[in-house]
Amino acid sequence: MQILEARSTTTRTSESWMEASPCRFCDIAAGHASRWPDSTLFETKSYVVIASIGALVPGWAMVLPRGHALNLVDAFSDSEFCKLRLQVSMMLASAYPSRPVRMFEHGAQTDRSQAGCGVDHAHLHLVPLHESLVPWLQQEREPANWRRLALSRVPDAVHGREYLLYCDTPKTLDPKCWLSFPGNPVSQYFRRIVAAAQDASAQYDYQVHPFLTNVAETQARLVRAARRMGFPSTNHRPAISLSAESRGPDW
Repeated sequence: MQILEARSTTTRTSESWMEASPCRFCDIAAGHASRWPDSTLFETKSYVVIASIGALVPGWAMVLPRGHALNLVDAFSDSEFCKLRLQVSMMLASAYPSRPVRMFEHGAQTDRSQAGCGVDHAHLHLVPLHESLVPWLQQEREPANWRRLALSRVPDAVHGREYLLYCDTPKTLDPKCWLSFPGNPVSQYFRRIVAAAQDASAQYDYQVHPFLTNVAETQARLVRAARRMGFPSTNHRPAISLSAESRGPDW
């Protein structure tokens, strides 16, 4: 049985949310991050869920592995990761019912790679967006080699290469995804696309535009969504266990 913990999300002023250690996400996953908004919302044995800074839209969540890794290729076949991805997608769909949940990853293979998103620790983005990003991806000159395949086939396709991954249907067990191998990678690629789609191209950089109001809303709405889905409603780190009844048809 999957056990998650929802932690309180009291909003504070943000003295510093930038990396103050070799790996900010390792600190968050280990429970060592003390500054808001680096709050773990939910956790399993091997993964944690947080609200992303730089959230151009409310509802921007991320799933991080506790162990330090540069990409999620090894996680895609992990049943624990799959269940958590489905659960967070369901929570976001409940919190933002008018906006389909989209999923993407910047798959780096080396530290400080431009293929990454500015943090050398794997993380999956789950974001409710009105519009699919596929038309935006297809009109970009670089990368231009997008291919469509099932998520389960991504590890074999990657073969140690840096990649970009996008999906419109993360609530399905083995969703169809778009995969590309950038020849000239650009940092924060998907953030740039989302910013352009929101007519806010100049605000893509999370380090300059953290959108902390959206972060606070995401934290609050996700916890409320978890409670609506039948989880305990106490405020102090309630243990959330997924029963067969609450898992929904995708489980």
